[in-house]
Amino acid sequence: MRIIIFDSGVGGLTIGQSLTEALPFAEQILLADTAFFPYGEMEEDQLVKRVTSLLVSAVKRFEPDCIVVACNTVSTVALEKIRNSLLIPVIGVVPAIKPAALMSKSKVIGLLATPATVNRSYTADLVDSFAHDCELISVGSTRLVELSEQRLAGQKVDIEQLRQIVQPFLIAAREKQLDVIVLGCTHFPLLEDLLRDILPNSILFIDSSKAIAKQVLKVLESSPPDKLQSYQEHENKQVNRCFMTLVNEDEKFSAGLERYHFSSPEYYSL
Repeated sequence: MRIIIFDSGVGGLTIGQSLTEALPFAEQILLADTAFFPYGEMEEDQLVKRVTSLLVSAVKRFEPDCIVVACNTVSTVALEKIRNSLLIPVIGVVPAIKPAALMSKSKVIGLLATPATVNRSYTADLVDSFAHDCELISVGSTRLVELSEQRLAGQKVDIEQLRQIVQPFLIAAREKQLDVIVLGCTHFPLLEDLLRDILPNSILFIDSSKAIAKQVLKVLESSPPDKLQSYQEHENKQVNRCFMTLVNEDEKFSAGLERYHFSSPEYYSL
């Protein structure tokens, strides 16, 4: 099985980890539209046109079995258009609001995401549907996405800057017993250990990566039996590859990709 994991940057690596655990025989292709990173600041019409064109092109080139859109912004804005343009399954990501609400004992939860995800009506609908009995503390940060990319490239993260970004959570934990934080951007698990060092130990972190892997597995299991057996018997899968529309040639960045079992980035032209 071949899966394209799509994002504006390398947040898809965290999805890739969970996919490897669930589907060790699947070949993964990380496609990062780094020339337009980050997506959270793009106009919606421009974003939909760009992403749809890119993924239609990628399907023709790589012939994947499914696509994982590992970007909350794209998932909330362009997913329907993408699905209408392709004949293969397209799986999006959404903030894990529902499980967070179920896990919270204090009924005070946090959402750490991009400003676009925090402000989308789709997110508000999730809260109304699944967390209406909870108080939501939202923090939207584009800078955190940039810090995630920098950390993968081996650069040191400014802890005090990180602390300032999550200050609303520190206050809510102290004054309102906030006990669960949703990592609503696939980049943010790259910083989870640092966030744990800053925030109280009592806070639980949750993201969508394992749920996405389960959904991909469900899609795979719906394949014809002979095709599924072929996937499972194919033990010598190819190395997971990374393609970028703007290549980072830094050796430390390539080393970061290697830690997640992806090859050095290759250029992708639309």
